[in-house]
Amino acid sequence: MKPFITLFFLLVITSCVAQKTNDTMLNIHYEARTRGSSKELKVLGNKLEYVFNQQKKSIILTSENQKEITSVLNTIVLNKMNSFKSPSSKRSGDRALHATLKIKKQGKEYVSVTFDDGNPPTELKSLVDMLMSFIEK
Repeated sequence: MKPFITLFFLLVITSCVAQKTNDTMLNIHYEARTRGSSKELKVLGNKLEYVFNQQKKSIILTSENQKEITSVLNTIVLNKMNSFKSPSSKRSGDRALHATLKIKKQGKEYVSVTFDDGNPPTELKSLVDMLMSFIEK
């Protein structure tokens, strides 16, 4: 019985520690889709994964890259992301991919309005452009 109790507490403690570190990690998900085409970019901690129509690319972000992302994230009012205005609506006629941005921070998930891929709301433009620039390097 004692080994079972010890194992149980060990699992609980390690899961709590893991959860706490995940709250402080960068967690960003950019997704753009339309009929026949998709683009997905995920940042989790120091890893950036990009998928465009089945082609995958992974990048390890430097600590400087992470600081740049965090700096830009701190300028965005996350709880208002769902009310930012999209500057164009080409996605309504399938002339652009439907894009959304999700950011998880301190246990909460913030989701943007849908916008045209490549033309995010002004408040999100610097972040989206920065993330896309990492892929082009």
